[in-house]
Amino acid sequence: MIICLVSDTHQLEGEIDIPPCDLLIHCGDWSFFGKSEKAMDAFLAWLAEQPARYRVLTCVNHEYPVEADPDKWRRRLSNATLLLNESITIAGVKVWATPVTPLVGGAFGMGSEAKREKLFSKIPGDVDILISHGPPQGILDGGAGCPALRRAVIRLKPRLHCFGHVHSAYGSQPTKNTLFVNAAILDEDGAPSRKPILLTISK
Repeated sequence: MIICLVSDTHQLEGEIDIPPCDLLIHCGDWSFFGKSEKAMDAFLAWLAEQPARYRVLTCVNHEYPVEADPDKWRRRLSNATLLLNESITIAGVKVWATPVTPLVGGAFGMGSEAKREKLFSKIPGDVDILISHGPPQGILDGGAGCPALRRAVIRLKPRLHCFGHVHSAYGSQPTKNTLFVNAAILDEDGAPSRKPILLTISK
């Protein structure tokens, strides 16, 4: 399965070239503080047209309108699946995504580490791809990663953990059990200077 990873496009999706792939994953922050529903709809239309057989996305601290009414935004989706603390199996590969970060004051923020720990304990044990917006502590996180998420990843050992949020930490880091990818497209200056990350996972 050819997978394309992106995150943190912040309404600049039109400047990004998505290569043909089996699965396109967006790890959140596809809006700009959710200020314009018209711009959010434009992103969803763009997503539906990309050259991928399957498309999965989650949300995070900028997607306030989705936090307020997830069902409304699910109805606006076409040719894509929105995952909010839930999973889907695609061509034999189990994918689970969360919009939750420790960021207090942002959409889907959960400041309590104990609550995040409880949430992440519900991730299926057979997950292949873990999607979050924020990084786990100590891995491509710029010092801003989540300790509870790190413990969950160590326990679960997914083949891939993809995320974004920290624009300065774009890149990948392979380990014995898991490939970690920070797919933030926007750089530290807010320019879409990074390319989507393409990789292959066997079924």
